[in-house]
Amino acid sequence: MKKILTFSIKLVIFLLLIDAGSVFAQYSQLMGHSRNHLNAAVPLLLVPTDARSLGMGLTGVAGQADVHSNFWNPAKMSFIENLFTGGFSYQLPVKSHQEDNEFLDFEAVYKLNGKFALGISFKKDFWQQFILTNNTGRQTGTLRPTEYAVDASFSGKLSEKLSLGITGRYIYSDVYSGQPFGPHDNSGNSVATDLGLYYTKPGKLSEFYKSNLSLGIAITNIGSKFLTYFNEQGAFLPTLLRLGSSYSIDNQNNKFTVQIELSKLLIPTLPVYEINDSTGLPVTDSNGDWVIEKGKDPDVDVFQGMLQSFYDSPGGSSEELCEIAYGLGFEYAYKNKVYCRVGTYHQNIPRGNDRYLTLGLGLKFKNVGFDVAYLLPIDQPSDRPNSLGFSFVLTI
Repeated sequence: MKKILTFSIKLVIFLLLIDAGSVFAQYSQLMGHSRNHLNAAVPLLLVPTDARSLGMGLTGVAGQADVHSNFWNPAKMSFIENLFTGGFSYQLPVKSHQEDNEFLDFEAVYKLNGKFALGISFKKDFWQQFILTNNTGRQTGTLRPTEYAVDASFSGKLSEKLSLGITGRYIYSDVYSGQPFGPHDNSGNSVATDLGLYYTKPGKLSEFYKSNLSLGIAITNIGSKFLTYFNEQGAFLPTLLRLGSSYSIDNQNNKFTVQIELSKLLIPTLPVYEINDSTGLPVTDSNGDWVIEKGKDPDVDVFQGMLQSFYDSPGGSSEELCEIAYGLGFEYAYKNKVYCRVGTYHQNIPRGNDRYLTLGLGLKFKNVGFDVAYLLPIDQPSDRPNSLGFSFVLTI
């Protein structure tokens, strides 16, 4: 218990340092320095949909092995006890506006034997229809973006406590769906992979209490740049590093779990370009390229961009710290049938500035489980309004 307390204190200090970096970033913005957002293609790939993880502060890389492992960390699948697990999740805004969208996810995991497992999933977003108008306000057409991803995963145990997982993903996106561009098609597709590692260690605190410590790390959406007709250079996929821990204590009737997760996008941060004081336009070099004042050139390949993402922020180490998002979640389970959850999720400005208080409930009847989660934006305006998430799981 002393080790757990020491770890918790260090974790709180680290999270406070992240918030301190956020304060510095906001101060820099007020003083006139450029603030950069991390822009990536196909944001659908970053959206969790399962209600259990949503209710626990959007954490899941080190959580219990379940059918949703395919999204969070494919390595967890080999620790699923059932032969087959399938389910679907649905997330929607409470009050729908034109810019809001909904998310649907189907997932299934099949255990080959005691060591190996296969998983598949299909995720799609459902955008509201946009009405397009000309300069006079006359309607000229409609627009309904379309994005989806299809996954296949494999997981295998390296030992009784350690497993490795890999996912292959096909991605399709057409943000201008329904709008012709002459003979050109502005849709795009790409492929990506996820890599995950999962460690879990059961323990015994006393005659009546058991414990379990799990650690997880995953790098998701490692893939080629997303190319379209109007973006020949391509945009980076949202390659994401997740690192988390989960600790639970339980007896015959009660189980308490706490989860913490840190995440960082592994894509280049846009630099600050030098501006001509007299014209207000960017300064160019002999090749016509904009001159970088602070930061690094973002026009690099995927793997260079992943490495560069750790040291390329124009604001230095304080801004790099701001690019880390964190989630913290708690769950209480009674006889593994009734579940209550609460959590918090925090992003700083470069990651999108989303901050949530999350709540969740779950019920399990034999081989059927149902979960619901509610997300409330706090502190800062969010890209999404209050959201509801639902999950249904069937095990055989």
